[in-house]
Amino acid sequence: MAKGKTLLLSGEDCVLLRLAEISALATELRAQFETVEVVAYLRNHRDFLNSAVQQLIRMGFPISATLAMAKAAPETLEPLRVMSPIPAYGPRLRDWIEVFGKDNVHIHNYDRMCQNGQDILSHFYTNHLSEAAQMIVNKTQQRSNSRFSATAIDLLDYLHSRTPPMLNGQPNARFVFNLQRFFGQIPGPVFHVGEAFDRSCSVARDTDRPMLEAILSDESLENLYQDRPPHGDVSVAPLPEAIKNTFADISITAHLSQAREKFFAASNKLKLDPEDEIALGNLRVALFNLNAPDSLRSCASWLLREERYALAQLYLDKAEQVGAPAASLVKMRARLEHNV
Repeated sequence: MAKGKTLLLSGEDCVLLRLAEISALATELRAQFETVEVVAYLRNHRDFLNSAVQQLIRMGFPISATLAMAKAAPETLEPLRVMSPIPAYGPRLRDWIEVFGKDNVHIHNYDRMCQNGQDILSHFYTNHLSEAAQMIVNKTQQRSNSRFSATAIDLLDYLHSRTPPMLNGQPNARFVFNLQRFFGQIPGPVFHVGEAFDRSCSVARDTDRPMLEAILSDESLENLYQDRPPHGDVSVAPLPEAIKNTFADISITAHLSQAREKFFAASNKLKLDPEDEIALGNLRVALFNLNAPDSLRSCASWLLREERYALAQLYLDKAEQVGAPAASLVKMRARLEHNV
């Protein structure tokens, strides 16, 4: 922490950093802050596996490829910068402790935290933010990650087969990303990856144990390693193709609605504060999610009126990329060229 300054750097991708990258990060942070602390939350191996596979499917990986990834050796995934869905906590934590020191790496048991009625946000707020930082951070109990049912995962996989993230080796501009609010509401059985992966998890956690014994408290280790009832494979009755098509069409509409909502909420904020960094960032998020030519054209028109020419250029380019006739963009492109 620098004098009068607190930086929160958070993200699951931190677990993908290699030792040299962790060292480089430490050098950069220590040059600017008096104290640097690392906070990690560990959950039991099986629940991590279910969560990681869900997340990969939500990102657009096909179910078959995701399950193959779960079976792959960590060294196979390392060049892809994808962490194995079957975790190896010990080596990852060892690298962070080696760089930052054991006293500066705080490890918490996610399962015990949940049993105590907390989530990561509330736990971190209470235990790791100074009083000064707490004054400027809005504490929330709301979970941002919706748990998807097995039915929702199956439907999402079908949607991504219709609009895959990559097309002919290039990013697909029509890809429909995640849809937390929409798919999070679809009921059904809890998603599990299956009994075969439970056995893989058992091997992984046994391999992890000697290293974790040197890192975790006895209580945390016991909680992480307590036996949980087997769940077995969960069967999901296949939905008829017509129903899947209907769900896919509805979800694409919901996706468009969310993106437009984000765009116009950001545009309203910018009327009050033209330099609002969060609002400007949300205009780029909306650009990523919008994939209807008419919506992209109307957003580009607003951006031109507000003289945000660089963003207008991006919106016009994507509108043409997803099928807007070039002739329908001529006037806006002419205005853009006149002002750039």
